[in-house]
Amino acid sequence: MKADFTKRHSGPEIMDDESSDHQKLLNTLKQFTLINILLSASRSLIKKHLIPSMKPNTQRPYSFLDIGAGGCDISLWLLKYCKKKRLIFR
Repeated sequence: MKADFTKRHSGPEIMDDESSDHQKLLNTLKQFTLINILLSASRSLIKKHLIPSMKPNTQRPYSFLDIGAGGCDISLWLLKYCKKKRLIFR
């Protein structure tokens, strides 16, 4: 069976439900890092398209908005990566 991505779920996010199992939520958040490394192209896209445009402006502070941040692993990785590249984030 092929997944149908033409329809969006409009109900509440299970992870946002206060009655959800907290341990399962923590386990899920911990898994986002590995899942994003294995299945997401975010890091390579950021390195290829975002970082090169930032390099000429090393004295300018940057902000990054990660919508649907999950476990915030991409944002945390980006902060560490930019620190190595001497780019300033606020």
